[in-house]
Amino acid sequence: MNWNAFWSAMLGTTIPAFVASLIMLYMTHRTNKALELHRNVLAERLSIIESELRKRAEMFSVWHQKRVNALVEIYEAFMLYLDFLRRALYIPDTRTNLDPMWDFRTAVERNLVFLDDGLQSQVQEFSGELLQFWNWAHQQKRTPGRLGEDPVQKRLDYEIPTYLEKLRQVINRYADPGYARSEESIKA
Repeated sequence: MNWNAFWSAMLGTTIPAFVASLIMLYMTHRTNKALELHRNVLAERLSIIESELRKRAEMFSVWHQKRVNALVEIYEAFMLYLDFLRRALYIPDTRTNLDPMWDFRTAVERNLVFLDDGLQSQVQEFSGELLQFWNWAHQQKRTPGRLGEDPVQKRLDYEIPTYLEKLRQVINRYADPGYARSEESIKA
């Protein structure tokens, strides 16, 4: 046997390959530990984020439910107030209890906190217009006469009831993202 060739082969290829394999094995082991540590850190972060999202979703659902309840109360307050306006103003010189007017204002103000800015301004605009109508109606010189000739009665019959429809549309556009699309498909 030629020992010179044997040692030459061992030192030339086998030992460097063995050392390279050991280095690769060590590097793989280190990389696996680093990846495992990184995976644990990411899993911990993910659990924290999931917990936070669940908490926020719960808070949002509670807030959304309060918002829906507030919208229902506001709509009912408008309905009762429009009925009050009709009873109080349709026939000239009738005395009516003004409590429903203050109840309306209180119900609207109490529920405005749950609405976003756009919806809040729309509700305030509608209630302000109804208050302007109340003031306008009391400034009119009204005499009992034929039905249909009184401008207050005309507005009570035709203009004022549309506020409920306008409010319903505003609420539906706000609460239902598909409302505008369904409205357009009905028109088509």
